[in-house]
Amino acid sequence: ITRCSEILREGTAVSDVLYLTPEGAPHIFLPPESALEGTGFFKDKKGYGFDGCSPRMLLERAEVKDGLIAFPEGTSYRVMVLPQVQTMTPALLKKIRDLVKAGATIVGNPPLKSPSLSGYPACDAEVQNLAKDLWGGLEAPAEPTKRTYGQGAIHWGGALSPAMPKPPKSMDALTGSQWIWFPEGNPAASAPPGMRYFQRTIEVDAAKALESATASATADNEFTLWINGKKVSEGTNFKTPVVTSLESFLRPGANTISVAVNNVGPAASPAGWIGAFEIAYKDGFRSVVKTDANWSAGMAAPEGWEQVATQSADWKPAQVLGTYAMGPWSLGGPQIKMPPLFPAYHLTAGILKSMGVVEDFTANGPVRYGHRRTADRDIYFVSNRSGASIKADCRFRVTEGNPELWNTVTGERRALPQFERKDGTTTIPMKFDAFQSFFVVFGKGQAPALANGKNFAETTPMQEISGAWEVAFDPKWGGPEKVTFDALQDWSKRPEDGIKYYSGIATYRKTFQVSGLPSPVSKTYLNLGTVHDMARVKLNGKDLGVVWCAPWQVEITDALKAGDNQLEIEVANRWPNRMIGDKQPADANAREVEAPPGFLGGQKIKTGRYTYCTNDPFKADSPLLPSGILGPVSISTTK
Repeated sequence: ITRCSEILREGTAVSDVLYLTPEGAPHIFLPPESALEGTGFFKDKKGYGFDGCSPRMLLERAEVKDGLIAFPEGTSYRVMVLPQVQTMTPALLKKIRDLVKAGATIVGNPPLKSPSLSGYPACDAEVQNLAKDLWGGLEAPAEPTKRTYGQGAIHWGGALSPAMPKPPKSMDALTGSQWIWFPEGNPAASAPPGMRYFQRTIEVDAAKALESATASATADNEFTLWINGKKVSEGTNFKTPVVTSLESFLRPGANTISVAVNNVGPAASPAGWIGAFEIAYKDGFRSVVKTDANWSAGMAAPEGWEQVATQSADWKPAQVLGTYAMGPWSLGGPQIKMPPLFPAYHLTAGILKSMGVVEDFTANGPVRYGHRRTADRDIYFVSNRSGASIKADCRFRVTEGNPELWNTVTGERRALPQFERKDGTTTIPMKFDAFQSFFVVFGKGQAPALANGKNFAETTPMQEISGAWEVAFDPKWGGPEKVTFDALQDWSKRPEDGIKYYSGIATYRKTFQVSGLPSPVSKTYLNLGTVHDMARVKLNGKDLGVVWCAPWQVEITDALKAGDNQLEIEVANRWPNRMIGDKQPADANAREVEAPPGFLGGQKIKTGRYTYCTNDPFKADSPLLPSGILGPVSISTTK
């Protein structure tokens, strides 16, 4: 942690996109969901890094250097994305105008008025005059457009300038719509996890003038909606239907509506999606399409399915589950939601690519990243965000310096000799254990990489350490002083309460034999498989240190010997199991302790309790945490 903290304080963060938050009441910066990936509580940035900026910070500190929006001793940004709101103070708009004139690139729409009453009503006229000068007008182009101004540019129009949604004629857009799903049992109660696909066409009368068009949709758990192959909206909370304006997505005649819905989770759960599509013409005529049995549904979709109607043989009419107010979803009340505060990530990414800017980092695996730069180094933090070992080709936006791998767990620093440079990037094949992380450092003047070397050593299994283990628990904490495990096992799965509910340190001991030592040029490792939660390893009396994360291994090259070897492993788990054990009914074997002074006259009482906590969230039936060495324990060599 100290090494990570030290490295992550060096230099400045590298980001490409600056999101400007709106003026007015304090705003918490929330990036567009589409700019994030992963399923954890804290999701990860995609290939173009970003930051949020308050209007005050922009006014007081921003300037343009070499075409980038720069802050003193801070990060420089290639584009700034404006919030999709209709207001901006004259002072902030003047600052943005000056930045563009000096060479900045801006993405966003012209404001129409000031959010402040200062100078009203002249302030509104000033905002419109400034906006007309900078954007060239207030009506957004039908297609994405780049407008040059001074040395900079503004990108707007089309999908970059969504119209504000107009309330549908009905106070509840989903009235009359029905929850639907692919026909598979009773999806409202339980459906298999996975993606399901839905389609229908909607007609736009070319002879009529369009007044408005809206899409209202939500799903359990996640959905993405396309019109004619263009992404319109997405949502991850069934309680909050997403309402989007469709004018810029529709064309005269038939339009293909495509929806992909993901029932997320490891097991079956309720699944469904619901939507309403309303087209209003200036002559008062309305066309409405609701979700019902007229939609087609499929379990799989071919490439390009979002663009044209799919008529696959395995697609079926959608199964109607019930009305929009049905359980378990129970929707009700007005369902109007404003558009996202910022354009979708792929639109901003497209602008950066058109500027010749490649993504800062990409990988063909679940790898998160961070990037900092000093005067003489590019420092990338890369981490496997999955619980499985992976191999991934990681591409870094760096063209100078030979890459080094810095392992902050071990303190190791070494060259990464296998890499390829192409199109302004360096691609490095890498290996990660579960949740493992590294720093990849590109430094000016670093020593050349070794010829014909490998980035990661090849591992060769040597032998597995199987059979029975002697395990000693601490009797003061309710465990047996000595017990034999016929095989490695999770403590919480044992029948003995003293082991099942044990929290603390237990010591594993075992003697194993090695017939012959590996080559002197090899390194030998003891692999513990999986450990819950920390372990100190001693081999033949030599303390080899503590392991607390994957990979659960220690080097034993200098401690291993031919013949008999004495292995001792101290394992510590966490407190919840003992706290849950303390909630179990006391039995005849409960320990006898002296009552505290003033309680029951200090007489002896029986109790099964070992812990006391002012904040105890556990119950007697709370799930126990896995504990101990789960293995398999083995020896391997690398060279």
